Amino acid sequence: MKLCPAFTGIAAWVVFSSPAYTAALPFPQQPLLPNQQHRPAGVAVAGNNAGIITPGGIPKMFHKSAGGTWIESVELPAGALSISMHEGVSSIAAVGYSGRIELRAYNEGDDSWPLLETVVMDPGDRPGRLVLQEGTLAAIVDGADISEGTTARIIRDNAADWEEVRSISMPPASGGLEVEGSHVASLDLNGSRLAIGSLSRGEVWIHEMDQGGPGNWGQVKVITTPAGHASFGVSLALEGDRLAVCSLETASGKAEVTAYERNTGGADFWGNAGTIIDGSAPFGADLYLLDMSGIFLTALGIHGAPAISTAPAGGQARFFATGAGPGGWVLEAQRDLGLIYTPPSAQPLSLDDTECFIGLTDEEYLDANGASWVASAHRRGTGAWNAAQIIEGPGSPQRMGEVMAMAGPYLVAGMPSDDGTGADSGAVMVWRMLTLPTNGERWFPLGRLQSPAPVPGERFGAAIAVHTQDLGENGCWIAVGAPGANADRGKVYLFNLSPSLDAAPPQAITIIPDGSLAAGDRFGAAVSLAGPSSGEGPAILAVGIPGQDTGGTDAGAVQLFKQDAGGANAWGWWRDIPRPAVPGGTFFGTRLAFSGPNHLAATQPPGGGSAGIVHLFPRNQGGADSWGLLATRNPPPGAPERFAESLSGSRLGVIAGAPGGAAGRAYYYGPGSFELLETFGDAAVGTDFGSAVAISDFGGIVVGDPSANSGVGRIHTWLLTAIAPAIVWEQHFASDGFFGSKLGTSVGTGLIYFAGGAPDASGAGTNYGQVELYRAGSYEVWAAGQGAGFDAWYPEQDPDGDGQANLIEFSLGSDPRGFERGSFEMSFTTFTSGSTSFPAMRFTRPTLPYVTGGLHYRMEGCADMATWRGLRYETEPLGNPDERFYGAPPPKFFYRLSPKYPDFNPEDEAPIIVVPGG
Repeated sequence: MKLCPAFTGIAAWVVFSSPAYTAALPFPQQPLLPNQQHRPAGVAVAGNNAGIITPGGIPKMFHKSAGGTWIESVELPAGALSISMHEGVSSIAAVGYSGRIELRAYNEGDDSWPLLETVVMDPGDRPGRLVLQEGTLAAIVDGADISEGTTARIIRDNAADWEEVRSISMPPASGGLEVEGSHVASLDLNGSRLAIGSLSRGEVWIHEMDQGGPGNWGQVKVITTPAGHASFGVSLALEGDRLAVCSLETASGKAEVTAYERNTGGADFWGNAGTIIDGSAPFGADLYLLDMSGIFLTALGIHGAPAISTAPAGGQARFFATGAGPGGWVLEAQRDLGLIYTPPSAQPLSLDDTECFIGLTDEEYLDANGASWVASAHRRGTGAWNAAQIIEGPGSPQRMGEVMAMAGPYLVAGMPSDDGTGADSGAVMVWRMLTLPTNGERWFPLGRLQSPAPVPGERFGAAIAVHTQDLGENGCWIAVGAPGANADRGKVYLFNLSPSLDAAPPQAITIIPDGSLAAGDRFGAAVSLAGPSSGEGPAILAVGIPGQDTGGTDAGAVQLFKQDAGGANAWGWWRDIPRPAVPGGTFFGTRLAFSGPNHLAATQPPGGGSAGIVHLFPRNQGGADSWGLLATRNPPPGAPERFAESLSGSRLGVIAGAPGGAAGRAYYYGPGSFELLETFGDAAVGTDFGSAVAISDFGGIVVGDPSANSGVGRIHTWLLTAIAPAIVWEQHFASDGFFGSKLGTSVGTGLIYFAGGAPDASGAGTNYGQVELYRAGSYEVWAAGQGAGFDAWYPEQDPDGDGQANLIEFSLGSDPRGFERGSFEMSFTTFTSGSTSFPAMRFTRPTLPYVTGGLHYRMEGCADMATWRGLRYETEPLGNPDERFYGAPPPKFFYRLSPKYPDFNPEDEAPIIVVPGG
């Protein structure tokens, strides 16, 4: 029986602008820039006062002079998440922190903001958006308990104090998105009227203060998603009887802004008044953030993230006034802005009549000036909404790309040289890869991490590690070392990141070392995280202390911390690993790398006449949960003098870098045995080849050579092509950086991505740095091998018009350039294994002449040709490992193949590393 495959369930893929296809690397690089550094976490303006929350969470307050210039007056306590202001009888500011909202009044006499009152919330409650009016405050609050979700809270000034009078939940509609708890995405308050929106419901609710009883804030209207739209209510703005709502037009896949007006379509009816911004507009934003004040409306258009392209996209501000235009609004001005993705819960926009603060600024300004954060004040005058003033933090060349770590869909870039909170105070940038239904596969910046109390010289981010137990579906753990803290005693922090793009910043867990630290110990010079295998308990953190004198001057040591030691997520001390007595040496623990959950590699770097060394410590070596020494690896014969300068590990083994001499090297040691299996490098590589290395669980190796080509820099990559009878790595591709960027100073690899850090790149300002990201898995290699004339190689495309998409052709070995339909065979049989026996269809995975790492042959079935579902299968214990047996229920049943790529953790089998061809 032959069955034709069906192309079903494949996710949307990346959309490129100006792509440059090459035979070696089909997907061009996506530069990840540190521009999130420039976006304040929130802005607010009211009358002659304004506030800006810097990326470090410090609210800076400004007062407008008689000449119209905004002058900084005072800083408020750090740790702020949101801000709003109101000018009434007096100027009041509301500032949200985790677990509380502070209300402050402006004292013009001494230009200060004394505390009026603190609204205490549950610990862990995070106010992500605030709107303050006379005597009333509305807030979107992300609850500490995930079952609570995100709610709209009303807080009133009841003469004696401010207190919460109403909490409004918006649970998902039946059959909607699977979101636990309430999900309020947007909110605006105007007098006694409140508007809130929920993406999971696709609705906007209007509430009024005394509806249903005094102070009740009852619902008066529900506005539902208009036809042809999705994500209705992602942002909104309310003023009197006017409402503007952002949603996604499904035809264009871009954001639209629709006007609604009370009494349109009937008394008290909130009817559609027209489209203010059409999704097919040339700018084509993924999101518009909205604010309305008086007769004015500002729409801040933002792209979700740059497409995978060397030409990143920016934002755009549009300024409207009421009039005879679409939806009752007339466009007065628009201004192109800089580069950034901003989550809906952030507040980079605040409008007060004719004054507008925006947490983005001109791209040209970012290119020409170095600043740790930038906001712009726009003012309506004779020239109609000109940029009146640029407000910025101190200069801060970040050199992003000095340090990097990748795991699953997360990429973490350390910036230990960042000066945003003091010289070499340091910072860390975090991105997450998401597959979106309309915008393809994108890397979104989740945020910027800093030390809880940053100080100059701390070098926060000098060492980083990231761990996901489930490919990031439930977030990730990030370990950050700050070895320069407290006179080089060092510190380590752990952050637990939510997978949500609009979640509040995570709170740092400070790792407490075993025993006291001395100046120069450098606790946190190296960190590594390991996730548990099935049944092996919680995750583990390894911390290097290379300057510790236990066992000799600068002998070094390693300490292990366990996720449950001292309580759930307490991350208490667990085990010590001292420097091995033989061969002695110094600075043990300078580099660390877990190889799976049960093996830890640690280095002693070269120096003082001693060569570099790598030690391997397995779990349970020397006793239960002991980490005794298994093996020590000295430099192989002929190795460059800087052996063990870099180190990386995965379930596939350990790789150690050895730059130096005329040409550097990298050495691959196999899993478990720790035997040297392969040497990477040749006479053509540079002297710094091997100064950064990375190996992933999914069959990728990348080696950096930052000084190649006079400082341009280069990364070299290899792909696992066989695991039996021997592990085989094949050269994948090499890529150069840009002028003087030093690409390859740091490297990372995970899933189907390879990355190189270029800390001297100046795309966002002199020496701001960037990370070059390459998508290059087994499918991409196959697509690139189809020849120069093959230019329609997205997985869902069908260039030969035979009805089978490229992913089907790839999975079945057919030709995507000719009218050749691939097929697979299934035969009726009886499956028998012990006492189990049933009628079955036997499927054998195709034997292909190329690697298909990350490809999952998923079978779907149904009895009515309508309700298809994924099928589980059985395999014979000692049979062909490529054979699968699916149940064949009478009287009839239908099957279709629905391959998935990339799918590294399918629901019915272990993670797919590679499926070598015959």
